[in-house]
Amino acid sequence: MKYRRRTVSVRFFVLVVFAGHKSFYATFGTAGFIQISNKPLKVIKCGGTGSDSLNPDMPKTGHARFETGSINSVSIAGLNAGIDWVLAHDIYTREKELTEYLIDKLGQVDKVHVYLPEAKDRIFGLVSISVDGYLAGDVGSILDEEYEICVRTGYHCSPYIHDFLGSIIHGGTVRISMSAFTTREEINSLVDALATL
Repeated sequence: MKYRRRTVSVRFFVLVVFAGHKSFYATFGTAGFIQISNKPLKVIKCGGTGSDSLNPDMPKTGHARFETGSINSVSIAGLNAGIDWVLAHDIYTREKELTEYLIDKLGQVDKVHVYLPEAKDRIFGLVSISVDGYLAGDVGSILDEEYEICVRTGYHCSPYIHDFLGSIIHGGTVRISMSAFTTREEINSLVDALATL
């Protein structure tokens, strides 16, 4: 039996999107994307680019195609400096050590429930918890007002995961975020504050 080879044209579309303030220590409002595809992106909003102001259309190539007006050069410089700093330091090891230390300390507080994936799937630097008898927002307010500790509370733009976790009864979770600058003393202060609830 003879087979005929067919050539199929495959078009794929992948974007890797990042917020500069999340892991690169840049300012809020700085973000970017990396396009990994052979399909061009459509421009849906047009405006002057500053380089060809009489042209009502966006350039066909380059970053100016996706950013109207003057570029946010101050934020871009901050993002660049943040990336340089991250590349020069072993952030992964530092955040892994801090995360494991925090998880161990939280395990010593009876009312605290830690939501964790399997160790192999764990993301370091973030730990979500709930506290028996408290809504997540109340825990956040107490930590802020009484201990000057800042955490993020609620549903974290991911409503469906809270059905899975069963954390809706707590008004979501309390998310503890750490960075390369977090200290063990700060973690101890947080755990001591949670132990008073």
